Amino acid sequence: MQAEDYAKVQIGDAYPMFPSLFISGKRVRGITGALTLGFFNLDVSFGKTERKIEGPLGGIVLYNDSSAASSRPKETFFESYGGRNTNTTPGSTDTLIQNYRSYTNGTFDRDFLAVRPSFGSGESFQFGLTFIKAKDDKNSIKYGNYPAENLVAGTDLLIAFDNQKIKWTTQVAFSLENTDISKGNLSDVQIDSVKGVYDTTKSAADHAKALKDADDLKKMAKIGSQFITINENLTPLDPISGLPSLSVESELTLNYFNNYIRAMAFRRGKNFKSYGNEYVQTDIAGINLSDRIRLLDNRLMTSFSYETKWNNIQNESSLPVTTFNTFNGSATVYPGVKLPTMTFGYGFNTRKNPIELNQDTLVTAVVDTTFPSSKADSLNYADEKTNRFFFAVNYDFNVLARQSLNATVSIANKKDNTFNLRNQDNVSVATALTTFYKIPLQTTIAIIISHNATYFALQDTLTKRYLSTTSQQTFNYQTFSLNARYRLMNDRLNLLATLAPSFGDFKRTLIQAGVDYQIMDGHYIVGQLDVIQNPGKENDVIASIVYRFTF
Repeated sequence: MQAEDYAKVQIGDAYPMFPSLFISGKRVRGITGALTLGFFNLDVSFGKTERKIEGPLGGIVLYNDSSAASSRPKETFFESYGGRNTNTTPGSTDTLIQNYRSYTNGTFDRDFLAVRPSFGSGESFQFGLTFIKAKDDKNSIKYGNYPAENLVAGTDLLIAFDNQKIKWTTQVAFSLENTDISKGNLSDVQIDSVKGVYDTTKSAADHAKALKDADDLKKMAKIGSQFITINENLTPLDPISGLPSLSVESELTLNYFNNYIRAMAFRRGKNFKSYGNEYVQTDIAGINLSDRIRLLDNRLMTSFSYETKWNNIQNESSLPVTTFNTFNGSATVYPGVKLPTMTFGYGFNTRKNPIELNQDTLVTAVVDTTFPSSKADSLNYADEKTNRFFFAVNYDFNVLARQSLNATVSIANKKDNTFNLRNQDNVSVATALTTFYKIPLQTTIAIIISHNATYFALQDTLTKRYLSTTSQQTFNYQTFSLNARYRLMNDRLNLLATLAPSFGDFKRTLIQAGVDYQIMDGHYIVGQLDVIQNPGKENDVIASIVYRFTF
C-alpha cells in the first residue's frame, strides 16, 4: 500500500469533499488533508474562505446636531466638527455641525475549520460526524460592519449492499448563524432586555413567558458561547421550537435490470445556513423520484424525474404554503453510426398556493387604503403551469470533409391561471454545422432564432377590475455566428476567430480573436480580444491574457 492511499495533504487552494449539506464547491485556502484507514477516517480542512478587502471611503456627510447624527447610517464614522449651525435654537449646547465620512462595507477575513471523523470504508457502510466553524476576523479591516459567524454540526450515514447496487445515504445538519458579532456576547441583563423582561406594558402572562424565554436563552448562552457568539443577532435564537435550522436529506438508489432508480426526501429549515455551502435552498421540503432506463442494447436511453416540494415548513400562519411540482422526461435514440441521433423531451412545472381572490377582493385592495396589509400581500398568489418541449438531432457525415450537424428546437409555454393572465411563450431554434478539414482548420456556422412573448391582463380604468383581454409584448432576435480555429505547431498553438452579428430586437455584432498556446504540458497562455459593436451606443472593447496551468 502506498502512503497516498491512506494519507493526503494539500496546501494552498482546495475544494474539500464533505456531505453536501455541509460543504459543496467551497474553496478553502490553507491546509486540507485526509486520513483513510478504512475502519477509521479523518477529513480536515483549515484555512480561509474569504480574504480581507478594505472598504473604500466615500464623501463627507454633514449633520446639524448630535440628534440628527444619532440616526446616521452605520457605514459612516465621525471625522471632524464643521462650522456652527446658525439654525439651532439660541442657548443650545449643541451648535456645531458634525462631519461624518461615509464608506462602503469591506470584506472580512473569514477563518474556516471543518472536521469529519468517520467509521467504515464507504463501500458498504460509513458513519460520519461533521463539525464546521467559520468566523470573520472583525479586526482584519477598519471599514466594515456585520462580521459574521457560523456553526454547523451533524452526521451522515451510508449503507450499501450488492456492490452498491443498493445504496442508502442520509445526512442531518444543524446550524447556528450570527450575522453581527461586533459587540460580542450578551450579558444576562442584556438578555433580559432583548426578551422584554423590562417591558412594563406586558401582561402578567406575557411577562412570565418573557422571563422563561430569557432564562432559557441564558442557559443556552452559558454552553453555546463556548462555540459561537450569543447575542440578539444569532439565528435562530430558539433553535428547538420547530427546529428552524435543521436540515435532513435521505436518498435511496437502486441499480438493477438496466434501471438506475433514485428516490430522495429532504427537509431544510428556513434558518439553516452553512458557510461551506451557501447555495442550499432553505425553507423547503419535498420528495424527488427519478429513473434512467437503458433499452435495445443501449440504443434507446430514457429518463424521467418528478419532484414535489413546498415551502413554509414552519407552518407560519401569516404565510401561505406554495407547492411546486416539476416533471422532466426524455428519450434518446442511437440508431447506428451512419444515422442521426435524436432526443425528444417533455417537462412541466407548476406553482400553486391555496389563496383564493375574486375581483371584488382585488378592487377593494386597490382602491381602499384601509384594506388590511395582509390581504394586500396575498394578491401575489400563484396558480401557474409551464409546459416544455425539446427536440435535438446530431448527425455526423462526410461530404467533401467530415461534418457534424447539430440542431435543437425548444418550446416553453407558461399558463397563468390567476386574473393577472401573465402568460409567456418562448420558442428557440438553433442549428450548427462544424466542418473538420484535411488541413488543420475547423469552422462552425451557427444560426439561432429566438421568439419570446409575454402577456398581461388589461385593467379597467374606472372599476380597476382585470379584464379577460391581454396585452402582448414580444422580444425576437436572430444571431448568425461564424467561428474558425486553426491549429499550428502540432496543435500546441491555436488561432481563434469569431464573427457573430445579431438582428431583431437585440442588435449587436461580436468580433472576437484569440490565441491559445501550450507552453509545456499543463501550462497554457490564452489571449483574447473582443470588440462588441452596439448600434446607437458606445462600443465595448475587452482584452484579456490568462495563464492557465493544471496539475
